Amino acid sequence: MRQPDFSENSYGFALTLEISMALGPNIRAAPCFPTLREEGATGGGYDVKLTRPGVPLLIQFKRPDVMVSKAAKEFKKDRLNLDLPFYRMPLRTSGSSRQHDMLLQHCQSGNEVYYACPIFDSEEDFNQHFLNGVVSEHSIFVDPADVGPLSQEPHFLSYSSRHEAWKYSEKPEYVEGDRSKEAMYRNVKEALAKEGDHPVAERMEGYLAGLRTLLGETLGYKFLGEPPADPVDIVRQAATLSRAYLGAELFVAQSTELPTTKSSG
Repeated sequence: MRQPDFSENSYGFALTLEISMALGPNIRAAPCFPTLREEGATGGGYDVKLTRPGVPLLIQFKRPDVMVSKAAKEFKKDRLNLDLPFYRMPLRTSGSSRQHDMLLQHCQSGNEVYYACPIFDSEEDFNQHFLNGVVSEHSIFVDPADVGPLSQEPHFLSYSSRHEAWKYSEKPEYVEGDRSKEAMYRNVKEALAKEGDHPVAERMEGYLAGLRTLLGETLGYKFLGEPPADPVDIVRQAATLSRAYLGAELFVAQSTELPTTKSSG
């Protein structure tokens, strides 16, 4: 077992840059950094149009263990359909952290939530994928709902492609679901369609309220004072809490098409 030749931060940066430019046809996902108020002028220095429709998108970037030997239990004991090298994506369960539990609950509340993990491990591949803008094409995007609830024992997800994956504790369990970028794009597109013409500022207000409730119920976190009223501060607090307690980065996905205006005649 070894580690990829690049850091989790480098992978997260490359993927953030890519999906912020284009998550899919006519949709981009702008990152919402916790320091956005300090990043600059109107809009806080991030490219979210608060008066236009949009949906929050939460992604936890993962750096897998790289498995290079057929002595691994996936091969030797369980004879799974994996290629070498294959990857183990660690899952933070309730025994060590409540992150998976909270991400799962957040997802089940109707939010778009994903783990992102690469299907490559060399620096050469990373540089090539980054330059070609295809890091996301060589990554898996895992819906926590597809993984489901986990017990307190250490768990990980074993995979060598988008097509098959198994969650592990003592025994493997096949994980259903489409883990492609295209599947995530389709889900976000459907979520955007449901929003209609409602501005994302309203959506983010409800999103933050749900997040604060989740943290309070799961961790017993006591929030001081009322939630912020300013839309930029709402997004900033949501991004801060998402990063600090869920280990995930907050994006706002919006259409790149200009809204149509009704003619007066």
